[in-house]
Amino acid sequence: MGILIAMIYLKEKQKNKPSILLIGRGTVAVQILQILKNKNYIPQVIICDATDSGIDTWTKSLLKKAFLLGFKMNDNLFVQRNVNDIDFITELKLKHPKIDYIFSVQPKQIFKKTFIRVARKQIFNLHFAPLPKLRGVQTSSWAILDGLKIMGVSIHLITKTGIDNDPIVFQSFFRINDSDTAWLIFKKSEAYGISLFKDKVEHMLKGEYSAKPQNEDEATYHGLNELDYKDLRIPDSTTFNDLSKFIRARIFPPLQLPYLIHKNRKYFITKVLYSEEDNVTHKKLNKNGSIFTILCRDGLLLVRTKLNRN
Repeated sequence: MGILIAMIYLKEKQKNKPSILLIGRGTVAVQILQILKNKNYIPQVIICDATDSGIDTWTKSLLKKAFLLGFKMNDNLFVQRNVNDIDFITELKLKHPKIDYIFSVQPKQIFKKTFIRVARKQIFNLHFAPLPKLRGVQTSSWAILDGLKIMGVSIHLITKTGIDNDPIVFQSFFRINDSDTAWLIFKKSEAYGISLFKDKVEHMLKGEYSAKPQNEDEATYHGLNELDYKDLRIPDSTTFNDLSKFIRARIFPPLQLPYLIHKNRKYFITKVLYSEEDNVTHKKLNKNGSIFTILCRDGLLLVRTKLNRN
């Protein structure tokens, strides 16, 4: 009799758990899925980005992780290019009519009202930025270009259409060092984002938070095509500060590296070692092994490089 009561209790406890939809991509989404599993909050539905091939590359595949956990394609697992599509919304609601919460982790899509209304209670979005600063995309690069000294990660609500402008519920911050690259800031953001979600997920599901409206006077935004990663050759005739920012904002080894040309050979820049004012009024390029000293209009910049062998 006692065993039967215990089984009924466990069944009721599981039935009363919130229904969760996880949408996102990359390593952080994979880690958050694992956190939810460990805390016995396995999502009812997972939506992966259309670019997710199911193979781990420089970033982890959410699709692969979902398959490993037994999710079934077009049942409780979807790969969707447009989550706002009315046919997709209709199919999703037919199969899963009672989604309480949506956790959004680095998705490429902007949610419209049709998708926002899928969540009966709340949508939480994890954004790599110290909101209201750095709304939009490519936040690790823009943190450098905008001269931020403090970076952060934010969990905010999504209640209406817009880009990262809804009330903030949780944040975590870290300092940007003078030599930090976009890649290093991105990796720190991943770590801080995972830690913040792990600490606060149960608070979100239990409603134990206060939503703070963002200060529009402090808001900054950068769109998808605002930063051109195609032109990666370092500029001539610039200040050491601007050159340092240019280089560090483009160092993201899985995707690209800035470069310089020396004696008709291309050298990829992997690190800024230091920069300082030196009252130098002429331009010069000195090489010492794989280290280049670049003299700018008002200072010098020391960078580590690797030779392009192609």
